[in-house]
Amino acid sequence: LTIWTGHSRMVAEDKILNRIRDISGHVEVDHTVLENKGSLLGRMASFNSSLALNIMGRFVPEKMNSKLSQRLFSAGLSPEIGWRQWRLISILLCIVIPIMVAQVMIITGVSMGQALLRALLMGLFFQIILRYYLILKIRKRRERIVSELPDILDLITVSVEAGLSFDGAIDRVATEAHGPLADEFAITLKELRMGKTRRDALRKMSDRCLVPDLTALVGSIIQADELGVAIGKILRIQSEQMREKRKQRAREKSMKAPVKLLFPLLLFIFPSVLIVLIGPALIKLTQMF
Repeated sequence: LTIWTGHSRMVAEDKILNRIRDISGHVEVDHTVLENKGSLLGRMASFNSSLALNIMGRFVPEKMNSKLSQRLFSAGLSPEIGWRQWRLISILLCIVIPIMVAQVMIITGVSMGQALLRALLMGLFFQIILRYYLILKIRKRRERIVSELPDILDLITVSVEAGLSFDGAIDRVATEAHGPLADEFAITLKELRMGKTRRDALRKMSDRCLVPDLTALVGSIIQADELGVAIGKILRIQSEQMREKRKQRAREKSMKAPVKLLFPLLLFIFPSVLIVLIGPALIKLTQMF
């Protein structure tokens, strides 16, 4: 009864989220998906997957689930992949597949101890791969946000100085720009249209991205909004600071380049140069003596 109640609640939440997406402007409907959900087999598959995810969610602490959901947002995988789907993928790769492989090895004549050891190593390997995949996605997305932030901030600044409101400038960024930062501004704009305050929407965007430059920008905008300062001046100052930070990062990378080139030079370039320069002399010396 508890599991059935949880499933009914999840279905009701999905209906509410779909209604909110329709109100916020996302009205694209995939009719093939609706037809599959209408069939008996599609309903059974949807019920079984939702039932398994609901059961799995009861054995994991809520704090861990919220932390994983935050990391999936930072990696740009959510809402396509939520924490329930990620847990299910982890269980399939780290538990189900190694157990199946161990059973196959036992049938083919491998001892039970070796089969269990190999299955354990396979599960650990898949777990490490999933962890580093998520870390790599988060790192790449943050790097893209940092690189896109000065340009998008310039677009917002020019739009505000041209007479648009801040919400209108965000709408312009969401429609004309492309990339993870533009997607984040599009999500923020939908939240503003649904009734959230500007402070809460921007704070939520900052919490999703976890980029220090974006956090500083959001803090400045919120402070200017609360104090009644002209937001165009704040955006202009922040834009200049972002440009200066980009130049400083470029200088930092250029200063690190000679150190990074030192080891390839010592291992590959210098030995070949020495062979070319000293090789003929050594050949002549061996012929003379």
